[in-house]
Amino acid sequence: MSINTTPTAPITSAEAPLWRSLEELLETPGYQDMLHREFPSQAGEWTDPVSRRSFLSLMGASLALAGLSGCRQPSGTIVPNVREADGSQPGLPLYFASAMTLSGYATPVLVKNYEGRPIKIEANTTHPSFKGENSDSNPGVDMFALASILGMYDPDRQFAPNNKGAAQTWEDAFRSLNTRISELKKAGKGASVRLLTGQITSPTLASSIGRFLKEVPNARWHQYEPLANDPNYVGTALAYGKPLETVHQIHGKGVRAEVIATFDCDLLYQGPAALALVRQYSELRDITKSDEMTRLYAIESALSVTGAKADHRLAAKPSEIPALVQHLAAILGVVGGTEQTSLSADQAAFIKALAADLLQSTHTNGKKLEKPVARKATLVAVGIGQPPEVHALVAAINEKLGNTGKTVRYLEPLAQHRPLATTESLAVLAADIKADKVDLLLVIDTNPVYSATGDIDFKSVLEAMSLKPGKTTVAVAQYEDETAIQCQWRLPLAHYLEQWGDALTYDGRAVIIQPMIAPLYHGKSAEEFLAGLTAHESDPMATAGSSSEREGHDLVKSHWKNWYESARGTSPDLLKFKTFDEFYTKSLHDGYVHGYTTKEQTGLKLTDEVAKIARAATPKTSGSGLEVVFTQDDTVYDGRFGNNGWLQETPKPITKITWDNAAYINYATAKALGMKLATENKLPGLSDREYVAPAKEFGTTAGEHGRAYVDVLDITVDGKTVSIPAWVVPGVADNTIVLQLGYGRTRAGRVGGHLIGKAKAEPSKVGNGKAGDVVGVNVNAIRTQDSLFSARSATAKVNGRTHLLACTQGHHSMEAEGRAAPLVRVATVATNASNPHWVEHDPSLAGHKGDKASDSHAKKDDHKGHDHGHDHKEEGHGHGKAIPLTLLPNADDNNPIEGYEYAEKVHRWGMVIDLNRCTGCSACVVACQSENNSPIVGKHEVSRGREMHWIRVDRYFQVTYHDTLENPSKVRTYHQPVPCMQCENAPCEQVCPVAATVHSYDGLNDMVYNRCVGTRYCSNNCPYKVRRFNFLQYTDYTTPSLKLMNNPEVTIRTRGVMEKCTYCVQRIRHAEIEAEKRTIKQAGAEKKLITRKKDGEPGKLTARINDGEVVTACMGACPANAIVFGDMNDPKSRIARLKAAAKHLNYTILEGLNTFPRTTYLAGLRNPNPNIESAQG
Repeated sequence: MSINTTPTAPITSAEAPLWRSLEELLETPGYQDMLHREFPSQAGEWTDPVSRRSFLSLMGASLALAGLSGCRQPSGTIVPNVREADGSQPGLPLYFASAMTLSGYATPVLVKNYEGRPIKIEANTTHPSFKGENSDSNPGVDMFALASILGMYDPDRQFAPNNKGAAQTWEDAFRSLNTRISELKKAGKGASVRLLTGQITSPTLASSIGRFLKEVPNARWHQYEPLANDPNYVGTALAYGKPLETVHQIHGKGVRAEVIATFDCDLLYQGPAALALVRQYSELRDITKSDEMTRLYAIESALSVTGAKADHRLAAKPSEIPALVQHLAAILGVVGGTEQTSLSADQAAFIKALAADLLQSTHTNGKKLEKPVARKATLVAVGIGQPPEVHALVAAINEKLGNTGKTVRYLEPLAQHRPLATTESLAVLAADIKADKVDLLLVIDTNPVYSATGDIDFKSVLEAMSLKPGKTTVAVAQYEDETAIQCQWRLPLAHYLEQWGDALTYDGRAVIIQPMIAPLYHGKSAEEFLAGLTAHESDPMATAGSSSEREGHDLVKSHWKNWYESARGTSPDLLKFKTFDEFYTKSLHDGYVHGYTTKEQTGLKLTDEVAKIARAATPKTSGSGLEVVFTQDDTVYDGRFGNNGWLQETPKPITKITWDNAAYINYATAKALGMKLATENKLPGLSDREYVAPAKEFGTTAGEHGRAYVDVLDITVDGKTVSIPAWVVPGVADNTIVLQLGYGRTRAGRVGGHLIGKAKAEPSKVGNGKAGDVVGVNVNAIRTQDSLFSARSATAKVNGRTHLLACTQGHHSMEAEGRAAPLVRVATVATNASNPHWVEHDPSLAGHKGDKASDSHAKKDDHKGHDHGHDHKEEGHGHGKAIPLTLLPNADDNNPIEGYEYAEKVHRWGMVIDLNRCTGCSACVVACQSENNSPIVGKHEVSRGREMHWIRVDRYFQVTYHDTLENPSKVRTYHQPVPCMQCENAPCEQVCPVAATVHSYDGLNDMVYNRCVGTRYCSNNCPYKVRRFNFLQYTDYTTPSLKLMNNPEVTIRTRGVMEKCTYCVQRIRHAEIEAEKRTIKQAGAEKKLITRKKDGEPGKLTARINDGEVVTACMGACPANAIVFGDMNDPKSRIARLKAAAKHLNYTILEGLNTFPRTTYLAGLRNPNPNIESAQG
């Protein structure tokens, strides 16, 4: 195969092509063949190589194995509810405010409870740390919180206490441990008692630990967090003389960051503030506002979500980033900054332009100003992957720019009693265990055996201690994970949805965590566990296990009562509450503790040593050698979500890989390593029918609809080696390998990896969750304390083996014949200012008029004789004979309510997706899966193109073939969510022989599941490729216990049935019922006639749904507010206002097919610096 270096891939108005995979860029014969086949190889076969039991285990929450013993509500009378109600009604959900913690920090959430069981996580729209400046703004929720509902029902969680595998009770555990503690205290060996936890911000838990340490004199508390922000704490201590919590705010409270520069910092995706920052950033990029659009620069080694949204991006090796920061400091005049001669000409020019842009503005919205204007506020941010000296230097840069107190605020450290370096704390503990200084070890909710660096080797240390006589090891964890299995006592930890607790958000506000259901697996919270070790010290035979189930609540309430009484006289916010009970109930109801904030540190001054620190911020680079970057995984974090099938199957935002991790490298590095990424040999385990001969030439990374066999690399750092498949990612810095943590779990569970009776982990070829499989590769083995986030002088070589990666980047490609106009339309603000109609006048439209089609569409919606509107009187859909989904009959059907007229055509539901806001975070994908009971299919099925997500997020690269090889900094990345378009002239309806897909009375394209016979004609005729077919029985819909997790308002689909996005029709119908009830009540329908008009004519009252009453799952989850849903017939609705304000940017994809989609897009805008000669576009 010859490489096509001048492809005809679809383009935007810019010169570089837009493509999803290297096959598309190179136009390989395999890619062309794939486009002409509707389904991937073997996707049509009804073979079932994976057993039903495997599918149950893939669910992660396969509740047939979970049992029903825990299906009960916690006892108590407090029912705090964000939607206030006097009591619950059968069949109606209740919403409770709570919070999920990740690395100690809280994310406020609303939990949807249905008849005593939590079924869905939603955003808490009232929390002041996350809500936006305007009423339309939605704080959203991340994928980890959304998927946590599945984790709660996971049958692989610990079911009950056990000692060395023998079943025990909590009473047995407390009796044994209290006796042991008493023995050690009497012997004066309190120092031999150690407590190991993760990072903690919980005030109540910190108090509980304090009581425990007071009861056991000289006992020590160690903390270890794999992704802790140690460099920030150490860096601020260097800069200001004490450790501080760094809080970024780029919009709100009078602050507006005009320029943002990130150094190795995924500001919009990683970290406890990411949810708030992505919302703030999206507000700064609002295309309906006349304000100057904020400009974003990203300097990074890996291609991150933030880098994908950046207006300018500089790809640099990890060792080069300190020098770039140092060079920026020198140009800005920061004391200690020195210009770097080692930078390339492009790097030096980039930093020079950045420095000038941070100081003053020369253009606004693409137009040159008469004279430069000084910037009011900017932000320079650095990630946890950089050393403390760089953090100190960035603090000095922000001081120089005047950002401190504006876009950068400093708080007292939020982590309670946190050591400066948690890895060092773990190393000290390991050394003490080796030195026989530890007799009792209590490990609570952390997994260092898996996540510790390779030079600590905590597994060997813990295993040796557990085997020694007289030693006691205890693990309190949700799973019998890698750490718990090495301990003697293994005690179940309650899920956050099953326990009382509290925690702090990124900006220091306290949130109370409350249970939604009694513990399913007899778990206890960390507070309850510690209370059992301290509350009965006078009688070791007594146990906390016999106390009230509400003990956790008592601990939390007691802590906040003490705080309330001490703070009431000093906090004005508390004066409005007459009693503590009023304050406490209101705090539970709203989802945050009123009056509690962490004090901001003001009047800070840089230390005299900052100049010396700045000079130390430039380590030696590795020259042309390979460097390795370690970062959190996009979907399983640090591995703690490894057994969550929803997250495993969610495509990663940049690479679109599922069920695996890989070594990410760029095209040039792959060629230098001699990679082929495809093999000419037939691979074992594939039948002749399944095998597709791959291309001989390098470039195959998507494979047959994502079935990619790629080369495996041996990567060596400091003498330690891991073998991991390699994946080409445009935009990764040259000579850089990016490794994501969180995979290679050996005790995660049947979904995430469960090694039994094997001496060595073998990466699974199928990844179907069977015992013995290991999903992905654990790269912690080559991390060290000195190379936590990056390592230099690495080596890599192709070892001759291949590995199957299931990647969705080639799935559901829309054929070129329909792409008369580009699918993703992006321009610069300058282009938009000079030519507001560029979307509809784009030369690439080749005769189509862009929004003209939309305008024509709008005219048809006026219902003036056009058969594509909502009347459908002659369309033969069959729904005219259906029973109306309304409590009120039509006016001409002997309406018993005099003067009442129900208008069928009153609503026209539609959706707008703003490409300028979307970051590709995939929260919408997980939210949709949770709301609509979408099944997990497993790696094997994903590799066959059978994933069942109703909404996908397509990722496109825009770069020339030459720059793919030579300049990773020129790679632009765009994301495009694609749900069902809800076409008014739907091609799918026209070919279904059984009318299984029809239009509803309000114009929705509905699926009638019990009519579907599985012909798949509709999928074949859908140009947007949004329909999903149940090739196998992916969901066990007959098992009653599955009702615990499933949404009862959404039908469970079976084998042979087609499904797709419904615009969350169940939420629309629920809102209709509520609107009709409201209307009936208003009209007095039961006892009296409605009031007539003054002229004697009957009054007309319409059951109308108010704007904002229907929020689809994807819209509610999106932190960027990129998805807007509503009634297009309501001129005051948010969607109508948005379409009007940005009408010239509103377009439909594949408009040349005249399908008239209800889902439209707002084109993206970039804001490049006109003074950068290499500005892209």
